[in-house]
Amino acid sequence: MQVAENLVIIINLCLYVGLLLFCWIRFKWHNLSTIVSALYVIGATFSVLLYFSPLYGMTYSSKSVCTLQACLYLFLVNFLLITSLCRCDIDKCKKLVQYNGQLLWSIQCLLCIILGVYLLFVIPDSVRKFFSGRDLAEMRDELYGTNTTGQPLLIALIGRIFGTTPILLLAIASIRIFLLKRLNVVDVISVCLYFLFKMSTVFSVISRATIVFSFMELAIVFFFFHAYISKKVKVIIAVSALIVIPTIYTIFSMITNARFGEGDRIEQEMTTFRYCGEANLNFMALEYPDLKEPFWGYKQFPLFRRLLGLPYDDGTTREGVTVFDTYIMDYYKYPNPTYIFHGLAGTIYFNVGFWGCLIVAALMNVMLRYSFWSTRRVSVMQVIMSIILAAYIGKGIFYGEYANESGNFLIVFLVLLTLFLNKFGYTKRFAGGRVRKKGLHHKRKKLPEKIE
Repeated sequence: MQVAENLVIIINLCLYVGLLLFCWIRFKWHNLSTIVSALYVIGATFSVLLYFSPLYGMTYSSKSVCTLQACLYLFLVNFLLITSLCRCDIDKCKKLVQYNGQLLWSIQCLLCIILGVYLLFVIPDSVRKFFSGRDLAEMRDELYGTNTTGQPLLIALIGRIFGTTPILLLAIASIRIFLLKRLNVVDVISVCLYFLFKMSTVFSVISRATIVFSFMELAIVFFFFHAYISKKVKVIIAVSALIVIPTIYTIFSMITNARFGEGDRIEQEMTTFRYCGEANLNFMALEYPDLKEPFWGYKQFPLFRRLLGLPYDDGTTREGVTVFDTYIMDYYKYPNPTYIFHGLAGTIYFNVGFWGCLIVAALMNVMLRYSFWSTRRVSVMQVIMSIILAAYIGKGIFYGEYANESGNFLIVFLVLLTLFLNKFGYTKRFAGGRVRKKGLHHKRKKLPEKIE
């Protein structure tokens, strides 16, 4: 039965609203599945606004038709991804297993030194360029279709290897601060470097996405550790947010106005609708019906394909500032644009195809649920992976992140860290236990530590 396209778009929104209500009732409001499903409702809502916008005809996805089959397939994949987080809950946990304070502290110090050196070179130049009075839109366009940064070789290498480690640094610091109730100068530096690195990225590549993604990551951290954050600290976080958000919004608006013009509000609104809502439409109208052969990591795993001697996306095959990739068009015979948003599900679909995408989503669902089988103990890597994967899936309303060399290196770092902690980790009780509703901690005699 053929279903009208406008009805398909409405059904798509209803499916995600239903998923949000299900997660809210079944897993409560602060569960990661509920938080992430809310993001997908926002994405689906903007898909409706974009579709019914008078300017929708100018988009790529309007040239084709969204079908009910594509809508249901996309929802199934996203359902598996979102609900994989439902057991990532540490509210009742009392013990941290596979913990090694010395190892994690050493990793923190190493990352702080590396990122500190990187920012020492990058921040002055990025701030100078951002506030130099140059056309930000022109600066942004200069970065498209190139694989160069204009930085010294060592600094460029640090960015390509450690560019996605700030979220790992934030996760390690959060474990010490919220679960172990310990805060030292390295933890403070780790949090500061996280924010400085994000702001440097915003100024360097004129990126609004970095601002949005950073808020998503911070929200994931807040809700994940919600039960272990005292009322006093929550108030401090809220007050800090009220101070910081106006400044961030000002920078966001500067980039938007520079790229689309202060007077052209219609174009700005259309761009907002497109960025927030095009992933669903692009997948249903373009990628799902047209992809004949998976790309097998060409765009997602450039580091690994490079090591294997296979062609990889190095940024040079993009046709100027357009959204077409000449290599993909020539080799895979896929003429549709690939540098537009297709969502996380679309990223997986690009790489492994129809059945492979379902298998990856199902495996992630089963593995994450199984790893949180115990409600009384949690491993360090469970905490770290929950934060990273929840942020990864949440940001998936736009596209699958970590599709670059630094993102691939992060995968390597996480695997190595898991192996080391499995071998050299030990069990440790949470320092303060779970926070009561009134914001008070359980009183508990301090336990001796093996290494700290």
